Amino acid sequence: MQIPTPVPTDFAPPMPMQRHAGRWLAPSVGARRAACVALLVVAAVLAGTSHAAGLGPEAFEQLRGLVGTWRPADKPGSELRVEIALTAGDTVLTESWRAPGHASLTVYHLDGDRLLATHYCPRGNQPRLALKQRGEDGTLRFEFADATGLDLLGEYYEHLLTLRRVGAHELIRGEVYAEHGQPIGELPVPELTRFRRVR
Repeated sequence: MQIPTPVPTDFAPPMPMQRHAGRWLAPSVGARRAACVALLVVAAVLAGTSHAAGLGPEAFEQLRGLVGTWRPADKPGSELRVEIALTAGDTVLTESWRAPGHASLTVYHLDGDRLLATHYCPRGNQPRLALKQRGEDGTLRFEFADATGLDLLGEYYEHLLTLRRVGAHELIRGEVYAEHGQPIGELPVPELTRFRRVR
C-alpha cells in the first residue's frame, strides 16, 4: 500500500486552490469551467487580432479596387454620391459621401499590419474602427476600437462597418450604430446598402 505524500503547508499551488483545515482543496467544477472559458476567450481574441493584423496590407490592396464614384443601386433617382479615392502617395483611401445637406468622410490606412478606418461623422465624433476579419466571400469587417470627439455613453456613433465588392460594379456596405456604448439591437446585424459604380 502506497502512502500519499503530504502537501507541505507552505506550498503555493499553481491553480486557484483553496486551503481548508490545513489542507489544499481542488477548485470546484464551476471554478475550473470558468477558468477554461476565460482562457478560451483570451486565446480567441489573441488569435483573431493576429489573424486580422496579417490581413491589413492585403485588405488595403482589395480596397484600392473600389476607387471611383458610386450611387445607391436601389434608388436610381438618389443624389447621393460616394467618391472613393487614393491620396497621400496612394497610402490612404478616402470615402467621401455627398448629398444635399449631408457630407461625411471615412479614411482608411495601414498602421503597420493593421488596417484602420476613421469615420468623420456629421455628428462631430470620429470613431476609429479596426479590421477584424475577412469573410470567405471577401467581406471586410471593421469593429470599433476607439474614438475622438465622442461621449461614449451619450452619443450615437458607428460601431461596425462591413464592405464587400461584388464583381467590378457593385459594392455592398453595411453599418451598425451604437448608443450609450452598446450596439443597437440584440443581435447587431449590419444594415446593408448596395451601390453601383457610376465611373
